[in-house]
Amino acid sequence: MNEAKFRSEVGRLIRAAGWWDLTGRDAVVCPRCKTLVLPKKSRPDTLCLSPNRFGFVVEYKMYPKLSKGKAWHQVGTFPFSAIELGQRIWLNVWDSNAKEDPGSGIKPGGAYIGLGTRHGTAGAKNTPRMGWLIPWQYWLWVEDRLREAGQASLPLVAGKGMNKLVQANHLDAVTQLAPWELAHVQNVGWRFPNLHPLYPPQGEYLNLAQLTQRWEDARVEQEGK
Repeated sequence: MNEAKFRSEVGRLIRAAGWWDLTGRDAVVCPRCKTLVLPKKSRPDTLCLSPNRFGFVVEYKMYPKLSKGKAWHQVGTFPFSAIELGQRIWLNVWDSNAKEDPGSGIKPGGAYIGLGTRHGTAGAKNTPRMGWLIPWQYWLWVEDRLREAGQASLPLVAGKGMNKLVQANHLDAVTQLAPWELAHVQNVGWRFPNLHPLYPPQGEYLNLAQLTQRWEDARVEQEGK
């Protein structure tokens, strides 16, 4: 599973939960002059909108490929440098303007990091599919904990041979990102954990026809006001 596939799969989850996920093209060719037009640099991968709920943005990243002969949990670490400065600025600006939920302290309409593992790579028998959709504020808190321990990356599993402080405090994705881990249901796809800020009302996931009807109902209601 590469980043494009992971982004597509999580996009289906986001749509089923009631949003339209808008992903800009990486580049387009001008039909007149045939010049390659590049998008604004460092913008988040996906903008998610709803007519009757908050919107949010997602930046997708992946763990590195698994080396041949290694077990799934030996995939290594995700370097924080993989989130570039320009991307951090975009995420910070969006998140700083989002409203905070007073109960959880999380900003549901803020920025998120979508992080996934590469499923089915060489030597990875029975590799579990793992993915997270992490609020940006929480991600920065995890980064700070790792940096304080002298590490600038997030291990999938803090195993032998790694930084002792990282091991002792279980500073890895499996432990630290557990509240935001998506469940992969066979023949269904990804699903949010019940306490995730993007979990749909009453746990109701919609198909495309239902989502379109909800949007149409919201439009009619708005025009009637």
